[in-house]
Amino acid sequence: MSYSTISSPSAPRSPAPRSPCPAPRYPAAPEDVLVEIVDEVHLPLVRQRTPAAPD
Repeated sequence: MSYSTISSPSAPRSPAPRSPCPAPRYPAAPEDVLVEIVDEVHLPLVRQRTPAAPD
């Protein structure tokens, strides 16, 4: 019975407009998290290299 709904023209029409809406919202959250993680990783790496260079 599930297949019958997927074959119907109403099924592909409903998920179509719903997909583009949540699509831009999802990537926005992970992008912010990735940027924050990179900043934290770069800070400690640069600090450890700075004192090692002059030594």
